[in-house]
Amino acid sequence: MLKIHHFKEGIKEYVSKKKGNDFPSYSCCEECGIQKKLYRHGFYERYVFVLSEKKFVNIVVCRYICQNPKCRQTYSVLPDFIIPYFQFPLPSIVELIDKKIEGVPLTEGIRQRATYYFKRYACEKHQNWILQFFRKSGNLDSIPEESIKKAKKLLKMIQDFGESTFLRKSTDTFSNYFMAPSLYQNDEVHST
Repeated sequence: MLKIHHFKEGIKEYVSKKKGNDFPSYSCCEECGIQKKLYRHGFYERYVFVLSEKKFVNIVVCRYICQNPKCRQTYSVLPDFIIPYFQFPLPSIVELIDKKIEGVPLTEGIRQRATYYFKRYACEKHQNWILQFFRKSGNLDSIPEESIKKAKKLLKMIQDFGESTFLRKSTDTFSNYFMAPSLYQNDEVHST
C-alpha cells in the first residue's frame, strides 16, 4: 500500500539525505486496525526525472510492515512531490502541463511526455475529479466550460493550493490520486 507523506525538504534535500530523511512513524495498520507501531523493514530506490535539472535522480522510499502475523500488510511511504507510479515528480509534471497549455515549444522527448501528461490531465473525468476536490474544500470559483480554459483554471487552482498539498490532501479525500489511470480508463489515452 502506498502512503504519501509531507517531508519538509524539497527534492534536492530529500535526495541528498537518502536514508537519513525524517521518515514518519505509524501507530496502527490501516488494513487490520491493530494498534501497534508499524515496523520499518527496509528501503528501495526509485528513479525520477527532474525536469529543472534535466536528469534522473535516485530517491529512497521507506517500507513498513504490520506486526500482526495474520496481516503483514506492507506500506511504502512516498514523498509528496512524487505521484505514485510516475517517473517525473509532481512539480515537473505540473510544469510540463503548464507549458503544453501555454504552447511553449519543447524538445522532442519532453514534448512527447508533455503531450502524454496533458492528455491524462485534460480528460473530462480527471478534471471533474479535480473540481470535486476543490468543491469539497470550499472553493466555489467559477470554472470555464471550454476545455483549454478549464484546464488552465484548474492548474492555476492546484498551483495556488500548493502542488504537494493538493496531491496529499486529494489522495486522503478520495480513493484515487492525481493523474491516476482509473480517472480516465474509459477515455483513450495513449503514450506518444
